[in-house]
Amino acid sequence: MFLVGIVTCAAGVSVSAQDSRISKEEFENVRNTYKRFLAKESHRIRYTHETFPYQNAKEPEKTSIWFSEFVPPDREHNFYGLNSSDPSHKYERIVIGTRIFTNREGEWKELKPSGAGMGFGSGATSIEYFVRGSERIGDQITTIYEQVTGSRFARGSGPWQTSYYRSSYWVSKDGRIRKYVGESDALISKRSRTTEVYEYDPKIKIEVPIR
Repeated sequence: MFLVGIVTCAAGVSVSAQDSRISKEEFENVRNTYKRFLAKESHRIRYTHETFPYQNAKEPEKTSIWFSEFVPPDREHNFYGLNSSDPSHKYERIVIGTRIFTNREGEWKELKPSGAGMGFGSGATSIEYFVRGSERIGDQITTIYEQVTGSRFARGSGPWQTSYYRSSYWVSKDGRIRKYVGESDALISKRSRTTEVYEYDPKIKIEVPIR
């Protein structure tokens, strides 16, 4: 529904007549512009993550919904488990600078800082960039940009295969991102799709929940 179909083959990704390839520099200019807006404007993002039982499945087997609010430069409020039937999965998290607070079952607690480091994954084997036309979102006309990342893998002694991850960005004429969809295929694990919908709201306030 969200992504324009792409035909993959051993040589890479084909481009239909209405699509156009763009350079990495052109794509980075678009991404850097919308990141500047996110870095200075209060906004919220509604997330929907879906997993599918097989590649061509039309309906997801599991859907998770949550949303987050952001007040630059360092305030974040997360609301998790919005569609969960398990009360233990519904909770809030507030980050203000280096302080982190969580609220489960109506009680706020401040967490101790974590000393864990970042993990690293293997690099992509190919990255291509496209413009996929335009679409109206609310009262905004957006241009759809897509990054297609290919990663080679093999299971045991089997042949090498390429798995593709497609990241699509709906960006309005003013340079703000309005929607994002990231979708994997089912070659490495189950197919998944994450949709993010952006709303800019200067009235968002995030305060320390406990003293």
